[in-house]
Amino acid sequence: MKKLAFLFVVFIVSLLLSLTSFEADKPFVDEGGYIGVYIDLVENIKKTGEPLIIDYDCYSSCIIKLSAGNSLRVSKKARFGVHEARNIMPGRSYFDPTSRRNEMATMFLRANVPECAVRLFNSKKAFNKGEITFFGGEEILRACPQIKEFGR
Repeated sequence: MKKLAFLFVVFIVSLLLSLTSFEADKPFVDEGGYIGVYIDLVENIKKTGEPLIIDYDCYSSCIIKLSAGNSLRVSKKARFGVHEARNIMPGRSYFDPTSRRNEMATMFLRANVPECAVRLFNSKKAFNKGEITFFGGEEILRACPQIKEFGR
């Protein structure tokens, strides 16, 4: 009976360890959300001087983090996903055909991103499409020399 209990404990511990390592291996993705949340986050970072490192996938309104100023560091392996803002009906997906472009929200999003990044995003008409257009951290660093590279 003790041997069975011991094997059960070993099984549970190994199961928990495997779940933990699985979660640790998953890359972090910031999928965005409400524009105002990101504006508040960036304003707080600017006030406190907390470092903000983007070393992950940053989609949608997450791109507002690019305006964090001196606190911002971007890695070359980061990816940024940019698209127009859309009105989404409750319970519907962003890609639902009934969702429509929200011109005011798109302008507001564009206005809260550094001009160098806006020029880069406009080069691929990213704010004019419903689908996500991807940009690499290296492209951001090249387009915006004032943004410091993470890992240097």
